[in-house]
Amino acid sequence: MRHLFHIIRSTLYDPAFYAIVRKEPLGTGIRWNAILGFIGVGLIAALLYGATLPSAFSPFVDSVVASYPDDLIVVVAGGEVSINQPQPYYIKNTLFKDGPENLIIFDGEDTLKGGTKEHSTLVIVKKTHLITGEENSERATHFDPKAATTTVTKADVARIAEAVRPYFKPLVILGGLFVSMLFVVFGGGTWLLFHLIYLALPGLLMYLYGRFRSPQMEFKESYVVALYAGIPVAILTFIAARFDLHWPVFIYTLFVMLVALVNLTQIANRVPEEFSREN
Repeated sequence: MRHLFHIIRSTLYDPAFYAIVRKEPLGTGIRWNAILGFIGVGLIAALLYGATLPSAFSPFVDSVVASYPDDLIVVVAGGEVSINQPQPYYIKNTLFKDGPENLIIFDGEDTLKGGTKEHSTLVIVKKTHLITGEENSERATHFDPKAATTTVTKADVARIAEAVRPYFKPLVILGGLFVSMLFVVFGGGTWLLFHLIYLALPGLLMYLYGRFRSPQMEFKESYVVALYAGIPVAILTFIAARFDLHWPVFIYTLFVMLVALVNLTQIANRVPEEFSREN
């Protein structure tokens, strides 16, 4: 761990460090990026898992039953939805503190204009389909006209809740842990892949820069420098994202170039012996 912090500190500013690592095999820089990438994704997974874990010990199942109106009957037949109440009909959100105002809005007569964001709801149920998602990613799911007729009452919801109750806590705890592990593996791998591809741009720009200095840098050296210069930028981006700060297009490249050039312009044409002995 101490060596990891030393690498992170050196990637931010240590010209002697860059004088050495640019001559190292490509795999070494990729390995350090992979380690930091999986640590970052692991932290995100841990935060998400920690946020969902308390629900395993809460009366969530009872809250779901309580949120369903006593007098509401929903019938799905022939690919169409009907209810025994005037529409639009609102089911208020009593489950999620930070969620929208409504859980479901039934709008079978299509009187409401706009989507889920405009009406502050998770789901809008139309006559033949339902709408889910946010403003820029809303999707419509149509009901199957060949499906059997289904009637849903509060008694049905309560019966399903009782069947689910024994499995709810293990599902949240163990299922959430399993999903978190998958998220780390696939999320970390995906981040690393796109990160390595993206760093080809600053690597190319530094290669062009290196053609005008002596000794000249080969593209492999330039890309290795980009791999290490991208480490502090990736960490800074991760921290900024926690505060909902997102860089404009190409700012990431600009920061990588800035870190790299600040170090490269200080690199002597020889490797300092003191640094060689330390590493």
